[in-house]
Amino acid sequence: MFTAVKNTILPIVIPPKRVFVNLATGISLVLCVLTCVLWVRSRSGYDQMVWRYDRWLPDRSAASTWVEFVSDSHLWVSIGSGRVGPPNERADLAWGYYINADESGGHPRLTVFRDRYDPLTLLLAGLPDGIPGWRPLRWQHSTRTAPQDGDDSTTVRFGMAHWLLVVFLLILPAGTAWRAMGQWHYRRAKTPSRKLESRSVIMNVFGLVPN
Repeated sequence: MFTAVKNTILPIVIPPKRVFVNLATGISLVLCVLTCVLWVRSRSGYDQMVWRYDRWLPDRSAASTWVEFVSDSHLWVSIGSGRVGPPNERADLAWGYYINADESGGHPRLTVFRDRYDPLTLLLAGLPDGIPGWRPLRWQHSTRTAPQDGDDSTTVRFGMAHWLLVVFLLILPAGTAWRAMGQWHYRRAKTPSRKLESRSVIMNVFGLVPN
């Protein structure tokens, strides 16, 4: 004999930590897939995305700030900035800073393009390139000064092999999957009978309890 009782719906509260972990796991998986795509594409050519902010300064000197992402044998991220003095009448000092500042109109620009490797790049592939670091990880810092080079600039460059980034991005999803499997096995071991569990769920849905 069963008696109908009022069914109470309790709100489902997801801990903020779990929301953050799930979001980070999803982002890691998306970045992992994107890295794999770039890895395959790097076999035949390179992909490049450049954000630049070229502008004229009040004293008529020209400055540039850029962030560059390249996918070829490695994944490269370059961040740099530079500045050159005002132009003069000497034609040999028509710096690219001036040309870029005129073309940009003082607004930041984002450029994305892809191109195939030229024969010289394919010929030199695998040879030492002079960039320091462990082979899957490379880094470089370069500076220029106006008295010696004509402009003041600094560039920081960091590179990572595609496969190493894929392994790194899979750490969080693998840990999340392992933890989920552990929780599933724990709940399964805690419930001796699946039939009794199903019966309890049905009774709770219809608001029925044994009299």
